This record gives sequence, structure tokens and C-alpha cells, in this order.
Amino acid sequence: DEEERALGIRRPAYIPATSEKRKRKLSSWRVVSGVLSVMLVCVASCGAAGFLGQRQIAKLIQGPIKTVNTPATIDFSQVPATPIGTPGPAANVVKSAVTALGVDNKYNPVNVTSHFSVDATVYVVVRLVGVPAKTTNTLSIGWYIKGPAGFQNIDPTGTLDQTIPPQTVSTFNAYFSLPFHQPGVGMAKIYWDKQQGDAGSAATDPALAQTILFAVQPASAATTPTPTKGKSYSVAPLVAWRQDYQPG
Repeated sequence: DEEERALGIRRPAYIPATSEKRKRKLSSWRVVSGVLSVMLVCVASCGAAGFLGQRQIAKLIQGPIKTVNTPATIDFSQVPATPIGTPGPAANVVKSAVTALGVDNKYNPVNVTSHFSVDATVYVVVRLVGVPAKTTNTLSIGWYIKGPAGFQNIDPTGTLDQTIPPQTVSTFNAYFSLPFHQPGVGMAKIYWDKQQGDAGSAATDPALAQTILFAVQPASAATTPTPTKGKSYSVAPLVAWRQDYQPG
């Protein structure tokens, strides 16, 4: 080699041939599916971002979420416009019953009505006729209010009883009263000589004299509460009567 270089002889350099590998051509299906996948991801991302953004904007505008209670609906259609009692088996003595806002000094009903407002006192005035002389009798009342399961007795003892001693007259008025602090359809049942232990729930009870319905209306329909049991009521004096009053 050195001799050839001294003589000026140069051999051609060997350069190996190089070539790039031929790339595989992508199919049109793979190209289309890839483009569609990218588009679907973009659409889903935009939709989710828009939904979340709308909820955030709504919260900023409306403020904290508030829960609104729907007031209970009370059906007063069954209460008659004019208060009148429905007679029972013992109506031969307790002839009538009406509801009113009060009584006068002769125990006649004052401001007779079948519709009361919340916190008003309901007076049930009864007319006793033919009361036996020289006998002791019992006049009782059961106070009820209508709930989802029907009328419920609001007196835990069942009825409120009052003994009427022997009278000098056979005809006179008597009344019961009870303040109602919640709205609803109320009912009063009047009994004459009701036996101890008698539930008085049957319409054919021999001691049942009168049944009367009345309405206790809310001050505003927007604040109507659900009727509750009788423990939320306070009881007025049970009964009063006039043995010295003889109607003319």
C-alpha cells in the first residue's frame, strides 16, 4: 500500500450501497377511523365541558339550592255551609247540635258557623229536651280531626265526660269548647249516658246522640301544616249547662 501511494497509485474507495426501507402504505380505513375517533373525543369533551359550565353558571346566578315543602291540601267540601248535627240513636234527649264562636249568658250559640280559623275556640252547643227528673246523667263529647287514615280522636282518654246532676227543668242548653291550633276537618260526637269502656266509634252506638263536622281553616294556604294528633291541643272547660233556664 505504501509503495502504491509512493508511485501515486490510488485505488477507488469502497462505499457500500445504502437504501431506506420501503414504508408500508396506510389503508384508507385506518385513516378514516382515526379521524373519526379524534372527532368523537373532541365532541364528547366539548359537551361535558359545556354541561359542567352551565351548571356552575346556574349555581352562581341562583345561589344555594333551596328545598320548598309543598303544603298539604285539605278538602273542606264535606263540611256543610250551615252547621247542623246528624242525629244518632240517643237523639231523643240530645235533640240538636250546632257549632259557634261563643255562647251568651243563657248558653245560646253566638256567631253560629261551621268554619273557624286557626287558634279559634270551637263551641259545640247542644239542646237537651226531656231530661229525666231526679236522675244523674252523663253528657260526653269526642273531638276528632281528619288525618291521612281518617278521623282520629284527639283526646287520649277517648271522650270528655261530664256528669249532669238531677235537674229542676227538663229542657236546657249545654256546651263543650275546644281551641284548635292547626287546620283540618274537625268532628265532634256527642254521647248521652255513655258507658265506661265504650269506644263510641260505631255510628250505631246506642249512646251516640249527635255528630257534627266543622272546618278549621289556615290563615294562609301557603303555610298549611299537616294535621297532628291531639297532644298538640289544649282543652277548654269540658261542659257547662243552665239548669235554671226554661226556654219561652
